[in-house]
Amino acid sequence: MATRSTAAERAEWLADMRETLPPGSTVYTVLRHVSASGMTRSIDAYALLPDPDDSGRIVKRWLSYRIAAILGMSYDERRECVKVGGAGMDMGFHLVYSLSSYLYRDGFACTGERCPSNDHRNYRADGSPVPQHHASGGYALRQEWL
Repeated sequence: MATRSTAAERAEWLADMRETLPPGSTVYTVLRHVSASGMTRSIDAYALLPDPDDSGRIVKRWLSYRIAAILGMSYDERRECVKVGGAGMDMGFHLVYSLSSYLYRDGFACTGERCPSNDHRNYRADGSPVPQHHASGGYALRQEWL
């Protein structure tokens, strides 16, 4: 089932998601269910963020519903996860790559030493410098399974 949200809510969530997940952030994914056919997965997504009250603790922030709404993907209400169809690849990576591409469709500034862009591995075989702005936003975020 698709998410039920207004355009204004999605715009607000998009802005919040860009603030919550700047380039270089990690989105943690959890596989909650695989359909009997193996063609659909229910994947939960979280961000681990510093506690806003400066207690030094880490706070887990649930992102699944907003990701489904922003990307126009189906939402598994029973499991409270994003429904991702397909097989033959890492679907958690696919979910985060899709989110990253949408959030940073105009690319992103290089974040330095631990920059997640594939430009650092695949750009300019002649050894010339990597650009300071990466054109593809798909690699702005990292993905890890929990």
